Amino acid sequence: MKLEAIEDCRALGWVIESKIDKAKGISATLIVEEGTEKAALPSAPIEITGLNGVPNAGDKFVVVNSEKQAREIVEYRLELIKKKKEDLDDNNLDIFSRNNSETEELSVILKCDVTGSIEAISSSIDKLGKDQVKLNILHKAVGGITDSDVLLAEASSAVILAFNVKVDSKIRDLAKQKGVEIHTYNIIYELIDDMRMYLTKMLKPITREVRVGSASVRQIFNVSKAGNIIGCYVSDGVIRKDSLIKVVRGGKLVHEGKLKALRRFKDDVKEVGVNFECGVSLEGNIDIKVGDILEAYQLVQEERVL
Repeated sequence: MKLEAIEDCRALGWVIESKIDKAKGISATLIVEEGTEKAALPSAPIEITGLNGVPNAGDKFVVVNSEKQAREIVEYRLELIKKKKEDLDDNNLDIFSRNNSETEELSVILKCDVTGSIEAISSSIDKLGKDQVKLNILHKAVGGITDSDVLLAEASSAVILAFNVKVDSKIRDLAKQKGVEIHTYNIIYELIDDMRMYLTKMLKPITREVRVGSASVRQIFNVSKAGNIIGCYVSDGVIRKDSLIKVVRGGKLVHEGKLKALRRFKDDVKEVGVNFECGVSLEGNIDIKVGDILEAYQLVQEERVL
């Protein structure tokens, strides 16, 4: 099957790249899909300059009859965008009010040298988030960091990422004044690694019980001032004064709590090892019986990784 593009019409196609050049200003590389733009035929790439804004890769372009017609089309489309934004604002307020407190969010503003870098970086960092943490790109654009970027970052507690763009000293001073972090990169994987590190630090650690020892109850002493003192024999591990205690009776859990005191004879001690006797008292009012097992454990927090 022979596929042919229409040549005898005004050109239309797509933006494949854009950048800001010191000499040329904003420029974009386009690919013609149909029609002819001067000497450029279908499937031919062309470069245009003199734009007043940076287009995104994938944006569609079309050649019109005059600048007047182009302005009319732009004004009409801007009005549509404005109306759509107004419609979305109320929804966004509702979304923010229902933000899940279980999810931590890192907001970033991304500024790059070319649109290709923006797309590559955005795609990579979007994959880093999990249910508990996510990365939100508030704004991304080609070009240097502006005052508006810094003020947006301040208002939203965002971090600014600059890839292959220089940061003006005035911008750095403003960012420092506003308490905004700016991170500069020229290697993509270093930026990705830093974002992974940021998100990892935001992950809530996992709390895990670690069993440290157990003791059997041999005798109960009623001391009027101190309450019941439980005479125990440490059968394995160690009992520490800062241990949390589970009281097990007949294989069933009957109490959980903290140690109030740990003694060897009349001396307060920090820990008692295996095959030694000790006296303990527990916080709270509990009916301890001879034969009960005291299981000592500690809560350990483990860092998580993405």
